[in-house]
Amino acid sequence: MARMRLWGIADIFRGANTNNEILIYPMLSYNDVKEYKDNLLLDDTIDVKANFSNSNLPDINNKVVVQKGDIIFPMKRRDHTPKFVNWVGNDNLKYIYNNDVEIVRPITHIVDPQFLFWILNTTTIKNSINEQAEKLRPNRLTNAMLGNLEIDVPDPETQEKIIKELEEINIKKLQIEKQFEEYVSK
Repeated sequence: MARMRLWGIADIFRGANTNNEILIYPMLSYNDVKEYKDNLLLDDTIDVKANFSNSNLPDINNKVVVQKGDIIFPMKRRDHTPKFVNWVGNDNLKYIYNNDVEIVRPITHIVDPQFLFWILNTTTIKNSINEQAEKLRPNRLTNAMLGNLEIDVPDPETQEKIIKELEEINIKKLQIEKQFEEYVSK
């Protein structure tokens, strides 16, 4: 297991500046992505009402275009909880991130995006991020704060094993919640 700064395992950047030519793309904001507690399996986390068929838009080579496996943080909030970006189905999505988010794009040959999301979603890491952000006004999260986080990164096989175990736990949790709901509704 190697202890690494987030800079070494992910690209970190801010959402799109809203006064340039990429504004022909629809925007995806922090609020458009479901919270982990609402989507334990991380399978379809984008929650927008629009039809995602934007394949007729011109290609842009820009890092602010939404990609599966991205992890986003709100820039200015009291709670800087990360959200995982994923969707099922249409692979022609062409949305860009609003400038209200910090984007963490895992370098996938080093760290699995789901593994990194679960690490960044631990109480210890979230508390560390929130404590640092509170020092700035207005409670602002920066690239440097995220990039300097130190994270233990196991080998890919161990990451995969951890992800599988967490998925199994989440499936059991969903089953128990369903059983409880059925019991309560009787």
